[in-house]
This record gives sequence, structure tokens and C-alpha cells, in this order.
Amino acid sequence: MGLPLFLADSAQAWLEHIPSGQIHCWNDLKEIFIGNFQGTYTRPGNSWDLRSCRQGSDESLRDYIRCFSRKRTELSNIADADVIGAFLGGTSCRPLVDGCFIIFSGPAAYDSKRRQKLERREVYVAEPTTPAFLDWSGSAITFDRSDHPGRVRHPGRYPLVVNPIVGTTRLTKVLMDGGSGLNILYAKTLDAMGIDRSHLRPSKAPFHGVVPRKQAMPLGQIDLPVTFGTPSNYRKEVLTFEVVGFRGTYHAILGWPCYAKFMAIPNYTYLKLKLPGPNGVITVGTSFQKVY
Repeated sequence: MGLPLFLADSAQAWLEHIPSGQIHCWNDLKEIFIGNFQGTYTRPGNSWDLRSCRQGSDESLRDYIRCFSRKRTELSNIADADVIGAFLGGTSCRPLVDGCFIIFSGPAAYDSKRRQKLERREVYVAEPTTPAFLDWSGSAITFDRSDHPGRVRHPGRYPLVVNPIVGTTRLTKVLMDGGSGLNILYAKTLDAMGIDRSHLRPSKAPFHGVVPRKQAMPLGQIDLPVTFGTPSNYRKEVLTFEVVGFRGTYHAILGWPCYAKFMAIPNYTYLKLKLPGPNGVITVGTSFQKVY
């Protein structure tokens, strides 16, 4: 019988010390085994276990997040919406965390197993002897006092709002969101740009972080050129947008994909965005009044 080979040390010791005459068939062994170890078995967790994680009256938000994150890593196959709901339901700092979630998921989070496997191979592939530099990686971007506004009101409180040309239309209120994993375009903006919705590609991947505690399903995807700069020094790149049907404060939201494509660097104190251009660094500014 090869059963002992598959047992841990404690189970092997238990098996060796079972009194003779108690086991006559497989069902006897199964019944005795379950009766002995069932009380020490750690059952798989579920969303209700996550909801039981609640912030104590004297517990800081940081400690609560650490505790919540540790419990979250113990669970598998739990929906993102359930995680968000459990976190909000368990914290006593609800006003502080409302609206602070990043926009995440989307098509990249729902790639096929094959695609995820290929990406994993790319990440762990051996480093080449000669670096393969990306375009625009040779430009150094810095901020100094020449970028400093005459007065900085409440550093870090205001969002970075810019006015790029998207398609052929200049949008005057586009949020640069360093916490968003997607580029978002509102359907109302798309209609105002004169682009028919028949140009949208199907998108079946929901995302989270825009509507608190709920997942959002885009109407579709569309690729549009985005331009920053002036006629003498500008950059144009094609970005993929998730088009959504609900209302928003801005015309669009540009997230990590935009930052990466343009190699853009934000400064939330000076409310400026810098990116490499064909004739030097492009500086995109805004004003404190514009964020409203």
C-alpha cells in the first residue's frame, strides 16, 4: 500500500499508531481519517471571510489595509467587486477612501491563458547583452524653479487637467490619472466629436474604480490619435480608449497606457506634464482655475 508516501509526517505517525482491528476496508480508513483530521483542516475562504475583516476603533487605516491585504491573499476566485465591497464595508474611514480606488481590470485583465503565459515568458526572459532602447528614451526630463508657478495653492490637492487634441478635436478637460490602468472616453464626448458609435469595437471586459463598489461595462473600444505640444514641437500617438456610457466630470481620462506610450512625467505640485518631443521636451501646463 503506497498511501504513507503521500502523507505528511503527522499523518504518517497517526497511521502507524492506529490500533489493530479498526480498519477492514477503504471506507473504514476514510471514516477514521476524516474524523481525526477534519477539526484541523483549514477550509478555503470566501467573500464572507473577507467581510469579517473590519477596522478596529483604535486601528489606523494603514494597519487595516495591511490586515485586509493579508487576508485577501489567502482567498482565491473572488470577484474584484466583492473585494471592493468588503474593503469599504470594513473600514471606519469611509469618507477618506471613497473615490480613491484606481481604475483597473479591462481587456488586459481578461487575456487568454495562452496570452498570459506568453507575457510571463517575456517578463522572465534573460536580459540581452545589448539593451534594446525604446524610442524617446534618450531625453532627460527634469523639473526645477523655472516650472514653479507664481504661487502654489495646497500642493497635491488639485488634479492634473490638460487639453490635448484627440482625433481632430481639442478636448479642454482631460484628466491625467496616474492611478488608472485604462484610457476612458465618455460616450457624450465621442458624440460631440462627431464620431459615430458604429466605429466602436466590442469590449466584453468590465473594469472597476469609476463607480464605487460596482463594475462598469464599456460600450466598446476605439483607437484614436492623441496629440500634445505646439505646431513647432508636438507628439502624436495612437491610444486605445474604453468608451463608457455614464456621465463624468471630464471629457476623458488618460491613464498608465498614455503615460507609457508618451513616456510622460507628471508633476502634481506644479500641475505640469512633460514628455520628450522631436525638438526638445514638451511641457504641457494647466491652471488651478482650470481644474474646476
